[in-house]
Amino acid sequence: MNHIVLSLFFCLFLIPAAAQQKERQFNPGNMPRKEIELPASDQSKIKIPYKSIQIYDKRNDTTAVGFTNLSGITAVFALKGGTAASIHSFITTATQFDDTSNQELILMVRKFWFSSEIEHDEIYETNEREEAPFLPGIIAKFEFYVKQNDRYIILHRFDTIIKMTKTLKKTKEELFALALHASIKKTSTIDVQQRIKTGTKRSWNEIDLFSTQYHSMPVQTASVYKKGVYLSYDEFKTNQPSIEEYEIRNGKLGDMLVIKDANGVSYPMRNVWGFCDGKTIYIKTADNFFPLYFYKTAVYTKAIRFLKRSSGRGAKELAYLVLPMPVADGLNKSGAFEKYEMLLKPYQIDLETGELF
Repeated sequence: MNHIVLSLFFCLFLIPAAAQQKERQFNPGNMPRKEIELPASDQSKIKIPYKSIQIYDKRNDTTAVGFTNLSGITAVFALKGGTAASIHSFITTATQFDDTSNQELILMVRKFWFSSEIEHDEIYETNEREEAPFLPGIIAKFEFYVKQNDRYIILHRFDTIIKMTKTLKKTKEELFALALHASIKKTSTIDVQQRIKTGTKRSWNEIDLFSTQYHSMPVQTASVYKKGVYLSYDEFKTNQPSIEEYEIRNGKLGDMLVIKDANGVSYPMRNVWGFCDGKTIYIKTADNFFPLYFYKTAVYTKAIRFLKRSSGRGAKELAYLVLPMPVADGLNKSGAFEKYEMLLKPYQIDLETGELF
């Protein structure tokens, strides 16, 4: 029985999927948009020792803060009036500035994103629980500086994830507001005078370069993408694939990348970041390859991070798998064959780490 099912699985694996590749492509700039407003803070105003605040949105795509479902269609999330302006409005109403201060607070936004798939538990190859191994939530990365004359001193870097759990039931708008409030709360606890005395002073060009270092990587500015296989994310960033010759065999549940060794023997290679056919770059996730789309200075893809599995007999059992998965005998505990559903979702690539979010 094991041999029969294994053969059946690999037959499915190798079925051409050209139509599926076309469906994976998308353009974030042409997607419908849903604008949201940040709710006013319901907490007492936070006192901060600054006369004012300036917001600089240094993300790779400043037009969006995530993706959402809009009447069954995937839409782009955006903050009404623009991200920087919306953040500025929220902070100025949630804080009490010091009119006697001569310091200005600077906020650099590195990441501010709603994700429906933030991992909250270990990812098992088979997860028998009904809930998925991820939760929706907000990813926020901010840099706070104090400006004195024409120099800037780092106050702190705010890097947090706020997940929507059973005990923290918030709307998406409330999650954004919660992250902003927490960042300002932390800022208020820092001794600014001590930082001014001991902190390293930077020029605007220096801190701006630090914030925009992932806006002009070689692969983003290249007029031609080099054909080949990327063994690592660094090879992708530098547009330098290390393996030139390869073959892709597409399947319904997975894409197999095949290369040849020095003796001309072909064998599949699984541990790769992606590949380029000379025109389009593909990233590997869940044992499939998905085309990347460059928009603004950001990189997007429509891909699969998890494979959804359901019982073939109508049972309510659900599981989320990360490929490669064990084939076993193709049956679940109830004895029914299982169905695998490939749910394509849009993601942005974290250009610092190469991961999807």
